[in-house]
Amino acid sequence: FWGRSSLTSVTIPDSVTAIGDGAFADCSSLTSVTIPDSVKTIGNKAFNRCVYLESIELSSSLESIGNSAFYECVSLKSVVIPNSVSSIGDYAFDKCTAITIYCEAAEWPIGWSLLWSSSGRQAVWGHTHEYESGKCVCGKSEN
Repeated sequence: FWGRSSLTSVTIPDSVTAIGDGAFADCSSLTSVTIPDSVKTIGNKAFNRCVYLESIELSSSLESIGNSAFYECVSLKSVVIPNSVSSIGDYAFDKCTAITIYCEAAEWPIGWSLLWSSSGRQAVWGHTHEYESGKCVCGKSEN
């Protein structure tokens, strides 16, 4: 799907276990992505420069996020990183200038790169979910 400008939203099927390197990179109209619990890995640059991507729901069993996976997703407002994530690559959320990052982990896990969010974006550690009608609404009311 790399560079497909007509793609506006994606719901990854339950049969998918990994999102490959560059899979949705440069999809310039992509605004939302839902990732099911079957997905364990998001590859390098998977959503790189999806500049209109505003929301993404990560799998609760996600284990790793690759280098520059969400690099320069400047419209991304918030992301909740589940406790299951043991590895985050360099620049995974770099240049995501509008983002608030919610981490279920109480503190920085050892397997996360020191450069995972080098743009200086603050992370909220020890985050617990807020639900509305059975759906997580973490960060939805923030600007």
